[in-house]
Amino acid sequence: MIGTDHSHYVNQLQFSLDTGSFDFRDGSSYHAGTELVYDTIVPYGLPISLKKQLFIQMGYL
Repeated sequence: MIGTDHSHYVNQLQFSLDTGSFDFRDGSSYHAGTELVYDTIVPYGLPISLKKQLFIQMGYL
């Protein structure tokens, strides 16, 4: 499960190269082994390497 309180990860039409790894729009998917990188001037942690395939499906509580 992935959660965020930043709506720009789920509702943008296009992402910048800096944050394109974190496209959590409904229907997005990533293959196992993909490295998610938050490539900004101010780093927000190390890259995340996915162990399994990730498929984003929106759900609402």
